[in-house]
Amino acid sequence: MLKKLTIILAIVLAPVSLFGAKKSASQVINSISASLTKADAIEASFKIVQNGDQAISGTAFIQGTKFTLTLPQMRAWYDGKTQWTYSNDTKEVSVIEPTKEELAETNPLSIISACTKGCKVRRLASAADVDKIEVTPAANSSFRKAVVTASASSNFLKEIVVTMNDGNTAAITFNTLKKAAKKPDSYFRFNKKLIPDAEIVDLR
Repeated sequence: MLKKLTIILAIVLAPVSLFGAKKSASQVINSISASLTKADAIEASFKIVQNGDQAISGTAFIQGTKFTLTLPQMRAWYDGKTQWTYSNDTKEVSVIEPTKEELAETNPLSIISACTKGCKVRRLASAADVDKIEVTPAANSSFRKAVVTASASSNFLKEIVVTMNDGNTAAITFNTLKKAAKKPDSYFRFNKKLIPDAEIVDLR
C-alpha cells in the first residue's frame, strides 16, 4: 500500500511557471512533461492521504528518471534500473528491477509520461484563482484518473489526487518545491552503511 502512496510525485518537477491561467488543459500537461527534461533536480516536501486515512508527511528528491523517497515507514531509492525499498517494519531492503506496472507505483515520472501518450485532459470547474486539470489515461494504464490543482496567480502546485484502477485514492498536498543541485548516481542507490543492520532481499 505504501508504494501506491508515491504515485505521480514526478509532477513536483514542474517549475512554478508551468501552470498559467490562460493555458489549455493539454498545454498545462505538455508543459509539465517538457519540464522534466529541463530541471536538474527538485526537492519536495508533501503530505499524502490515502483513502481518507491520516495524513503522512514525506520528502522526495527527483533527478531525471532517478529518485529517492522518504516516508515514515519506508525509504526508496531508484537509479533508473534498480529499485531498493527499505521497510521500517521488517528491517528489510527489497531489491527489484521493476516492471512498468511496478514502477508506476513508485516512479515519480511514470504518470507524466503516461499523460502525454493518448490521455484525455480537461479543465474542471474551480475558483477563479485555481487551475484544476483532470487527466484520464488510455486503456491498460496503472491509474484511472488524476486531478491536478494549482494556483492560477502564483502557479504553485497545490494538490494532486490520483484514483487507481482498484479504486484506491491518494491525495498529495505540496508544502515546498524547490530546485536543487544534481546528485551523483550513487545517491540513488541503497548504501549498506546507511542502515547496516538491514537484511537485503534480492528479488531480481
